[in-house]
Amino acid sequence: MYESRYVFWQRKDWQDQEYDADGVHPARIMKSLSEHIDDHGLYRIIEVTDAFWRARTRTETEVSWGAKDLGTAGREHARQANRMSPAGIPMFYGAEDADTAVRESLVRTSDTHVSVAAFHGTQRFKVVDLTGSRLPEPPSEFAVERLTERYGILFLKDFTKDLTREVRPTFEQIEYVPTQILMEYLLKMHEPSGGGTIDGLMYTSAVTGKTCVVFDVPNKRCINQDDEIERFAGDKLHLKIDAASLSTFKIKREYEPLPPGNDNPFA
Repeated sequence: MYESRYVFWQRKDWQDQEYDADGVHPARIMKSLSEHIDDHGLYRIIEVTDAFWRARTRTETEVSWGAKDLGTAGREHARQANRMSPAGIPMFYGAEDADTAVRESLVRTSDTHVSVAAFHGTQRFKVVDLTGSRLPEPPSEFAVERLTERYGILFLKDFTKDLTREVRPTFEQIEYVPTQILMEYLLKMHEPSGGGTIDGLMYTSAVTGKTCVVFDVPNKRCINQDDEIERFAGDKLHLKIDAASLSTFKIKREYEPLPPGNDNPFA
């Protein structure tokens, strides 16, 4: 309920099969995507000095929020599917700049205020970087010996477009599934050639075109001070809030008048 949702790539009857009646097995697609990410080194090392902004809307104006209020949602509040995580599996969503974090949080809300603050990792960690600028250009279609590489890069480019496209609210539970599967595969199965694990993903915001992030950090590992690091989870990534960066703004909604349905109101 709270850790893993998609494990089809471990089905034993798929281990030695490349195709079925409907085409390539999803398990093979994930494995191939994983290999392309590794072959092209689509990683970024996040330093403890790097800041990532997270915003959350609210109705209260006088309440003072800390790391656990503004950080990753608690399990009991993760009732809505998100782009990279199913309902019930909360993750830390943020951005490299405050404006993008705020605008992403305003996509669907009726709240009156929004708070935003910067967070820093308590240790260096590695993420997969699927922002468009990191992807290499595909080899020419006439370079026959590099066709496999070409198709792999084209697939990655198409997938990054899916990461950034806007999702129809009424279909989000379905349309989020491919990116949720990718995220879980990277966190649970992907093995970077240089060793270590993956703690998150970077992608391009559909709202501002700038960089968004999603980190596998639960609410209990969002902290205000270093002494709040979990006793038995000191080796795991925690995110510490920069209290001085916390700001709250009133949400202003601007509406444009709709064009008249008929130029002749008496028709």
